Amino acid sequence: MKAGKTASLFVMASLFMVAAATADDLRINSNDVFPRSSPDQSGFEDRILDEAFRRLGRTWELIRVPSERALASLNRGEIDGDYVRIAGLEKTYPNLVQVKEPISTMDFGAFTLSGKLRFSSWEELRNRPIAMIIGWKIVEERTRDFPYVTTVRDEESLFALLRTGRVDAVIYDLLEGPRFLAKTGASGFIFPGPVLEHRDMYLYLNQKSGDLNEKLALVLADMRKEGLIATITSDVTTKAER
Repeated sequence: MKAGKTASLFVMASLFMVAAATADDLRINSNDVFPRSSPDQSGFEDRILDEAFRRLGRTWELIRVPSERALASLNRGEIDGDYVRIAGLEKTYPNLVQVKEPISTMDFGAFTLSGKLRFSSWEELRNRPIAMIIGWKIVEERTRDFPYVTTVRDEESLFALLRTGRVDAVIYDLLEGPRFLAKTGASGFIFPGPVLEHRDMYLYLNQKSGDLNEKLALVLADMRKEGLIATITSDVTTKAER
């Protein structure tokens, strides 16, 4: 009888360990859209992280939480990570840890309803009605004292403001933007302007992650040296253009 109980306990423990090993052990947020990120994790940032975590023997689940809320949730330890973000957010959110090796880069630009309006610097936008997505920290920093800034939750609301003429320009990623406009049929009358800002973009983890951030930085650096990050980025963006 005792042996039977021991065997049963062993089987139950084994099943528990298998279940734990197969469950996604990290919940990581992204608000980027394809080709950067996608709910099915087919974006190039998703695939880069897939490979990095695979090399470390870790699994993860992609979640979708609004940008500003995600940072607050990560700071409280309710989720494990968020990508991609600019450097320096730990100054505002002290429980965040930046993985020092970038995942990607991002070019921010001003999209306008008329090709005649083109803004090549932040200062040119100062006294214009403009819109941005709340939680995009670099845009918040650059427009902090601008008098006519409207914030919205997503790209649909962002470009709706522009289409209805309520703003002169909206600030968005120059890679994601044209694809979104083509998908919605607005690419014929909304135009991206020059690059306002070019930034390296990073994954952030909660400080409870221990040394995972350092391990990920090393793995991402190896992947960059191998040319794998460039290959994945090029592969996905090229397919997205077809």
